Amino acid sequence: MKNFPTAKDVLPRGEKAVVVFTRGEKLGFDDEGYGGTGNWKTTLAKLEQVEKVIIYLREKGQSGGQIYVGNYVGYAPSPEADRVIIYFFHLKEVGSTTSNWPDFGSFGQNPVGFLGEF
Repeated sequence: MKNFPTAKDVLPRGEKAVVVFTRGEKLGFDDEGYGGTGNWKTTLAKLEQVEKVIIYLREKGQSGGQIYVGNYVGYAPSPEADRVIIYFFHLKEVGSTTSNWPDFGSFGQNPVGFLGEF
């Protein structure tokens, strides 16, 4: 598997993506890569423009994380106010990163960010 120092290294040029950091507690997908990740506060106007979902998954005890990429489907309101669940399909693990989240995403401590021209 490939090592990605930053989220920009994952996304093909010219595409737009939402990038999320999770420890996996609100991430679920089936064997086909259909699923969702939830409870995100985000900018809906930007979210509606993305083609890809990039997930940085850091499980307990890990440094760095696994990187997954899928195609964006849409979003739905979360049970928690002012938050959404992001849905995707064809999610697959594409590599890993040894970078911490702030270095990988360049979004500061915010667990959601966007890449591409908006």
